[in-house]
Amino acid sequence: DDNEEEEIGEKALKRKYGYGCLNGTYIPDQYLEIIPIPLNAREIVMASDGYPCVENTLEKSEKVLQQLLKEDPLCFRTNKSTKGIMNGNSSFDDRSYLRIALNIDNTKNSCQT
Repeated sequence: DDNEEEEIGEKALKRKYGYGCLNGTYIPDQYLEIIPIPLNAREIVMASDGYPCVENTLEKSEKVLQQLLKEDPLCFRTNKSTKGIMNGNSSFDDRSYLRIALNIDNTKNSCQT
């Protein structure tokens, strides 16, 4: 129910390490960020917090991640996080990476993906 989701969101606001999550539930405003897309943009890259450094390709993002994991596998120096690499895992967190190519027609002032 929506009220229950809002209550959970309000509790998260009181926590130091709260965050928003794209999972269909209520997201408190403090965790929302609206970023304007320039008309000349050709692509948008979005990634989950499993990628501490988001690059313009998945390959580059993975390369940076692997270097961070090599330097700080417990995630308490370079990449301060809530957990390090657990036995049997290849990283400190699950990860998602989305790269969207844009087809922008500036003559119509519209954007299509």
